[in-house]
Amino acid sequence: MANRRAESAPKSLAYDAMVQRTEDSTAILLNGQDSLRELWLWLRAQERRGRLDPDDARQAQCDLGRVRRAIDEGLTLARAARGDV
Repeated sequence: MANRRAESAPKSLAYDAMVQRTEDSTAILLNGQDSLRELWLWLRAQERRGRLDPDDARQAQCDLGRVRRAIDEGLTLARAARGDV
């Protein structure tokens, strides 16, 4: 019985570390999502005020869209990992 507890302790520590990494990654992705939203709103405001060249604004929108998709994919993977945990 004592051996079983000793064997499960490293697994428990590894499990706890995996849970912590998953939660940390999720928090980072959510913060990135919030920052991206703020950046997108700022960009739209600058565009509406005529401070950006329309072609540059369009390119920036495309770039922000790619970042958003990457963050969304990361969140999907983090949710899947949390489900597996």
